[in-house]
Amino acid sequence: MNSGYADLATTPKYIKVYKPDGTLLLEGPNYNVAPTGIKCNAQTNALATACNVQLANLPVSGTYTVVVQPYSYSGASITVTATLYREVVITNPSSGVATANVLSPSQNLKLSFPATAGDSPSVYLQFAPSSGYDYGNTTTPRYIKVYKPDGTLLLDGPLNGITIANNGIACNRAATGAAATACTVQLANLPVSGTYSIVVQPYSATGGSITVTATLTRQAAYTLISGSPIPAVLAPAQSAVFSFTAAVGDTPGLSLAFSPSSGYAGSSALTPRYIKVYRPNGTLLLDGPINGSTTGIVCNGGTTPSTSCTATFAALAVGGTYKVVVQPLIYTGTVTVTATFMAHVPPPLPGAPSSITVPTTGVLGVLYTIRWGAASGVVANYVLYESEDPTFLSQAICTKNIPPTCFGTFLTYSGPGLTATGPSSTRSRSPATYYYRVRACNESGCGPYATGNNGVVVQ
Repeated sequence: MNSGYADLATTPKYIKVYKPDGTLLLEGPNYNVAPTGIKCNAQTNALATACNVQLANLPVSGTYTVVVQPYSYSGASITVTATLYREVVITNPSSGVATANVLSPSQNLKLSFPATAGDSPSVYLQFAPSSGYDYGNTTTPRYIKVYKPDGTLLLDGPLNGITIANNGIACNRAATGAAATACTVQLANLPVSGTYSIVVQPYSATGGSITVTATLTRQAAYTLISGSPIPAVLAPAQSAVFSFTAAVGDTPGLSLAFSPSSGYAGSSALTPRYIKVYRPNGTLLLDGPINGSTTGIVCNGGTTPSTSCTATFAALAVGGTYKVVVQPLIYTGTVTVTATFMAHVPPPLPGAPSSITVPTTGVLGVLYTIRWGAASGVVANYVLYESEDPTFLSQAICTKNIPPTCFGTFLTYSGPGLTATGPSSTRSRSPATYYYRVRACNESGCGPYATGNNGVVVQ
């Protein structure tokens, strides 16, 4: 601008971007971090000396127009220098091969790769600014967008800091005002086949350049066999996909152990960023980890990295091949994830029956009924014990009389015991006082007893 130029706020009043049909695409500037695509290097009531307009995944082909409207109250002039940069394009890089790209101010990086529905690839991004690079005292990547083959948005980020978030994009920015040096883009169970695109938009309002190194890594895929641990050594941002086959009604289990290398740097929270379990039709069954919860995925870490996680399943509703996607948060080094699959995990012991009802009196030779409420958990059968001893400590003993006389504690009923009125056992006894207790059992054993509050006095 010349010496007669005067303004009260930012140098550009606003900047508008129009589509080929003349409709508005973007309008700015926005001074803070905002995904509008327009950013200037001024703070409130300060002069901007540079702005950048970053366009991601343009919707249509044709001629676009950018209108720049500076402020000027004194009638003097201002020189606006415009530089158009085409994006740097990386097309279908080899898995695990790093590609370094030097970007000028406002320039974008676009990485495209083919993928098949159900794939879980990842991209690791490293940022190395030159000495003259200005990123506006905020994150190095302005944002990262992932587009599906039809051009619609799949993911939008980054989420700065080290918070565990399952949107798939995370950067290692430690605090407000700090620059990120690396970001991970982790894609789980892609919805359709085709060519996906990732657009990376670094900040740079003034001079200098930034080198963005991108590494596309395909998932490490393994088929699980019951009882056989399978290790997967994962590079930064890489995901592991473990598959297992199950039938309707199966109750499998999966344990995951995490062992970082000496050069590992990831999150100060969970070692696994998240774990997703997909049904045979591709829909999500479980999503975690949630520490200390009962969602089916539990890890042993809190504010410290987890070294192990478990995934437990209720009886599966459909048969087929299930897929477990494990995504550690890795910026440097490697993590070894060891998966151990069990085709069947016995259920925990059932709880005590919720109640037991025992009549107070009985008549010699007349049937009476003992009823109890259902127990929690998986129940295969109920067992009812009868005793003339209210402590149930006496052993079952029968005399040698003919017919024998028996006393002590006896198993009097074993079965599912489910009727319209609830579990029950019908008894008829000789004169005495009889006490009852019942418990539920499954393949793991029997749970705690529910004991009647009174005995049955049979006369």
